[in-house]
Amino acid sequence: MDKKAALKNSILLFENGQAYLPTTLNDVNQLTGREIDEHEMLSYSTYTSLDNFCEALLTAPITNWREEDDISLIREILNNKTNYSILLRNSEALAKKFNKTTAQVKELMYQLLFSDELTILQQLDDGPDPLGS
Repeated sequence: MDKKAALKNSILLFENGQAYLPTTLNDVNQLTGREIDEHEMLSYSTYTSLDNFCEALLTAPITNWREEDDISLIREILNNKTNYSILLRNSEALAKKFNKTTAQVKELMYQLLFSDELTILQQLDDGPDPLGS
């Protein structure tokens, strides 16, 4: 079984009541190297499919995020509005650059999805927490 199939299977077992949440979160971490929280596991289906969610979790993170151009990361998200993998990968990089959580950056991106890159960059740079959370 490949990683994506194993990941989908683990999530489906949880969704069908055959596995506990902590076990599933541990499986996700073991298979992807990413630590997601309870909220993300319980709410992913409100914004993406299981296939897209698994694909995003298996997409390698940007390792040289310090060297990445902020505008390029934002532009890539805006040019691929329906690609959750790009949203997650680039949000993680932007979160590190701007000392925010990935959830804060993703939420900001959703709120400003039809804005321009400079508006989003300004919101990210307006202090530690532009979302007030």
